[in-house]
Amino acid sequence: AGRVQSIQSFTVTAGTSTADTRIAGLYVIQATQRLDRSVPLVAGRKGRVRVFLEAGSPNRQSPSVRVTLADASGATLVTRDIAAPRAGVPTRLDDTLEGQSWDFDLDGAFIQPGTTIQARILGAADLASGNDVYPAGGAPLPLHVVEVPPIGITLIPVRQGGTTGRVTDATRTLDSWLTEVRRIWPLKDIDLAQAPVMNWTEAITEDGMTWVRLRNAIEVQRLAANPRNLRYHYGVINRGPAPGIAGLSQVAQGPNNLARSAVGWDGDGTPNRGTYSSVFAHELGHNLQRAHSPCGGAAGPDPSYPYPNAELGVTGFDPASGRILHPALFKDIMSYCNPQWVSDHVYKDVLANRAWEAASPSPRVATQGMVVWGSIHDGEIVVEPAFQTADVSGPPVPGACTLLLRDASGAILQEVPFETREEADLPQGQHVRSFAFTLALGPEVQAALASMEVVDGSQAALGTVLRTSRRYASPTGLALPRDPVATAWGPGTVHLSWDAATHPMVMVTDPASGAVIGMVEGGSADLLTDAPELDLNLSAGVRSVRMRVKVTP
Repeated sequence: AGRVQSIQSFTVTAGTSTADTRIAGLYVIQATQRLDRSVPLVAGRKGRVRVFLEAGSPNRQSPSVRVTLADASGATLVTRDIAAPRAGVPTRLDDTLEGQSWDFDLDGAFIQPGTTIQARILGAADLASGNDVYPAGGAPLPLHVVEVPPIGITLIPVRQGGTTGRVTDATRTLDSWLTEVRRIWPLKDIDLAQAPVMNWTEAITEDGMTWVRLRNAIEVQRLAANPRNLRYHYGVINRGPAPGIAGLSQVAQGPNNLARSAVGWDGDGTPNRGTYSSVFAHELGHNLQRAHSPCGGAAGPDPSYPYPNAELGVTGFDPASGRILHPALFKDIMSYCNPQWVSDHVYKDVLANRAWEAASPSPRVATQGMVVWGSIHDGEIVVEPAFQTADVSGPPVPGACTLLLRDASGAILQEVPFETREEADLPQGQHVRSFAFTLALGPEVQAALASMEVVDGSQAALGTVLRTSRRYASPTGLALPRDPVATAWGPGTVHLSWDAATHPMVMVTDPASGAVIGMVEGGSADLLTDAPELDLNLSAGVRSVRMRVKVTP
């Protein structure tokens, strides 16, 4: 982002009268704002007060303006006298330029529901009646302030292909990941945490499907570990500087506990990829229900985006630098064009997403279930190994696909309609829909479940479980053909081996922290951990078995 400079001609007169001067408007801006003040303010987040004066003819006047903010009871919170930014009151209101308004920065403590604002021109006895005050008539103007619930985000360094994603090091802190998020998104209280390393067997390449599987696996471990977990999970991977994918996410839809995971690279930025913090902000935008803004060839653009080529449409404000951002010189963060800021259209959409989460979920009894996940690409339906859970997050959102649960004879035990979501930020021309949700299972279904299939109603295609499991004699017991073995292989590394023919995928948890430290397959995996014992959730396809193993020297 750069400072907007303007060369503007003024006809200067020697007059001193301010009789034709008035306050034409004012607003408080935190990241973006319209002259009609229709962008809500986030309670507790700092902003800038901007007061706009307008004169009927060219002049060189320099009036001061007094701004008063009061609380809901009318008690004064702030009184600020603002000197003129330059000689000459503008003859036309233009909020896109710096130096054209009477401004001051306002601490977030004063931006609260019930706060009112009033502006008055000082020392202007010759003004026409009412022109010296805003709003006209003198009644204070209520600010449109909304409370935004806290947001929890977990960064997960991913071990894949022999490398581990850098979350922190000598040049970056955990908080530096929020550089762009704090500047752009309508958030205030952000609980950012770093999880232990998650070990992932498959190497991440420029093949978009490797990214899809990893992102979906992060969503699965989030749901399996705690189905009522409302935190957003972001996998951090180490990738080279070559052009290609920098991050991947899904566009969340509706008030539910789904599509809360994304992955992104850990790089400091190249001409082809954004910095780790800007990619993180973009992918989080998808999880906050924002599709792409139309610029740069971004797939699945928002058809309702109101401005051409992802322009901002209205003035922006960077609270970090204090600069006013001209709407025609910046592009929306959800596009593929630069330089980037956020439009009022996208900002208000994210605010609406956060509003539904303000209400606490109703308490309910825990229900046994499983996590179902997979993807649809080029007509092929891939159903990944399912994992049993002690609770569920709620029913899946109905959609064009149907999950069929069958017994050993092939009879259908249960039909579950569900929706899939398009993966955002894949290479051009690659389209993948994926799914991950928890499903409650009654005892009868759990006892009889032997296989499952997914029917894609949108394409009339049929996919079966790629890794089918045999029917167990008991829904809770399983005699393993070979017990898993965990062996310490030097400091901080454990080698895990198991029978992959029976259990193609294993979710590994550190019992001390409860953190998932691995989603591994193939019967053999090296885990970056120093845990003395491991909790394993071994999936045989449609059901899984849990066990704890000690790490042997």
